[in-house]
Amino acid sequence: AKQGSYHALNAPDDVQTIILAEGYATALSVSLMRPEALMVAAIDAGNLTPVAEVMRSKYPHAQIIIAADNDYHDGEPNTGELAAIKAAQAVSGWLTLPQGDHKADWDDYRQQYGLETATRAFNEGLYQPEGTSMTATLQVIDGGKDDKKQGDPLKPHVKSRKDGVYWITPKVDKVSGEVINNESWL
Repeated sequence: AKQGSYHALNAPDDVQTIILAEGYATALSVSLMRPEALMVAAIDAGNLTPVAEVMRSKYPHAQIIIAADNDYHDGEPNTGELAAIKAAQAVSGWLTLPQGDHKADWDDYRQQYGLETATRAFNEGLYQPEGTSMTATLQVIDGGKDDKKQGDPLKPHVKSRKDGVYWITPKVDKVSGEVINNESWL
């Protein structure tokens, strides 16, 4: 009965990014780091792939990020990381894992290092694992030139600069009405 079931913490108007976490506390902490994303708790590591597949079917164009648990144990497989890799590969998603040689999830990391440091580590740790189920579709729009006007200023897009390649997720500030571009380094 649990397979594919989940608990969504929020309901953004326009879902561009979905972040899956194993547990509820982790999902709450990650929602503080990335408040624009649809935050989903999958209940446990074994349910990450089924929930990721449900999210991909509901939101086929969204970026899916797995907020992995670091289940570090000397000489043993890292269950949280392996489950996150499997889920990310199943949906062409991304993952990020708290660094360190001790067992920790993103809630533990936030409590230990603070929200600002945890947010930076979360965003800088994002990567897309390679695998047989991964496919890439590249599309060049107007030769990649910045001098062309973008059709929809609120549409997520990739931007290449001298300091790297970024995934841009624009959002309208409800108070001021200005467009805020959230950037994730790719």
